[in-house]
Amino acid sequence: MNTMISLAPRAEQEAQWFTTQSVINRMGATAAAINPVIGRDGNALDPFLQQSIVMPIANIILAGTNCPPPFYLDRAETMGAATDRDVILLRFDPDRGTTFDVLFRGADRWLNRFVAWRRRDGDLWLIPSVGSGLYVRASYKGLEPVTTPPFISEEERKAGIILAIDKPSFEGRS
Repeated sequence: MNTMISLAPRAEQEAQWFTTQSVINRMGATAAAINPVIGRDGNALDPFLQQSIVMPIANIILAGTNCPPPFYLDRAETMGAATDRDVILLRFDPDRGTTFDVLFRGADRWLNRFVAWRRRDGDLWLIPSVGSGLYVRASYKGLEPVTTPPFISEEERKAGIILAIDKPSFEGRS
């Protein structure tokens, strides 16, 4: 007798969000760099928000994965809509480093493949990995879209990018 095992979730079950310790470490470092108050209320315990960090005052949900885009965009978008918060989806690749997908509350499209940029003792910025465009300041006040870059030159841009490949810190450089 042949037995078939199905690993697909049933219709009433939500697919589990698997996150590695490397991703969890980088999520913690990202949250520390943003310097928010972390939610410890019932929302943080909701199974729907598993593997995420809720920042209630900053109105941000930070989720993380090792999967490349477009995986988990729909689920992260649903998390943001259900909680009425901005969403940062951290993606960690051990060879390429950390990138971020950002969805502002009420927006209809994601900002994809942003990288962390920071000066020592400054706010964490999420900037386009290539080219220019919208820049995002991430602080305890929340996410702020900015049209001008936080750096003056291409050299300063390169010097401030933090990929967090070897260690999960987003402390920034001088």
